[in-house]
Amino acid sequence: WCSRKPGIRCTASLQDVQRTTGPASSSLQDARLHCDDHDGERKKVFCRTCNMLVCIYCQLHGAHQQHDCVLAREHALSERVRLDRLCTAVEQRKQQWLQAYAGVMDMSETVRHSRRAL
Repeated sequence: WCSRKPGIRCTASLQDVQRTTGPASSSLQDARLHCDDHDGERKKVFCRTCNMLVCIYCQLHGAHQQHDCVLAREHALSERVRLDRLCTAVEQRKQQWLQAYAGVMDMSETVRHSRRAL
C-alpha cells in the first residue's frame, strides 16, 4: 500500500532496485527492474510520491496516476547532482573543522609554553 496515498496499492519499492550481493545478483536485480503487474514491463519511471520505480503503465493507468513521477534517468541525474553538492559542502565543513582544530592545538601549545615560562 502507498504510504503517502492511503488506500492505493503500490507494487514495488526503491529497495527493489538496490544492489544485491552474491552470484545471482545480476539476474535478481534484473528481475526487480520489471513490473509484476504489467507482464514484466521495464520500470523506467520514478514515483517521487512513493519513492519507488514503476513502469509506465503503473504511472499512466495504475496506482501512481496522480503521483509526482519523472523518468528514472532524470531522477538519478538530479540525485547525483544533489549528492555532489552535499559532498562538496561536507568537504568544506571538514576543512573548517580541521582549521579550527589546528587553531585549538596551537593555542594549547602556546598556553603550555606560557605556563613553563612562569
